[in-house]
Amino acid sequence: MEKYATLAARILIGGMFLASALGMMGAFGSVADLMRQKGIPFTTPLLIATIALWLVGAAGIISGYKLREASIALFIAVIAVTVTIHAPWTAAPAAFQDELNHFLDNLAILGGLLYLATFGPGRLSIGEGIKRPDFGGE
Repeated sequence: MEKYATLAARILIGGMFLASALGMMGAFGSVADLMRQKGIPFTTPLLIATIALWLVGAAGIISGYKLREASIALFIAVIAVTVTIHAPWTAAPAAFQDELNHFLDNLAILGGLLYLATFGPGRLSIGEGIKRPDFGGE
């Protein structure tokens, strides 16, 4: 069960980043406008970089290849997104609950990324036979 559960967890977490990247691509203008409203400079290059990171990170998490690097990079980026875009303490009263929900969701995502970075991809991953650093949890 363990080898299938870790694969399923990677698919769920990576799939969320893949879906989010595709959504940002489809609503690029709206997402860039939201970033501008939040006071974020260089919106177009930052949004392109975020989409690229979400796509590459999703591939790394789903496949298990370079999982630690992908998880750490996404962990750092999600922290930045959480405090700049979804900070409930800066939200207008009408948007507070929505931002709080996003904030709490992101905390759970951070927990999943931290777990992956710490314990590794599990047995069903690309490069399973390649010598990897000891993740401590396998």
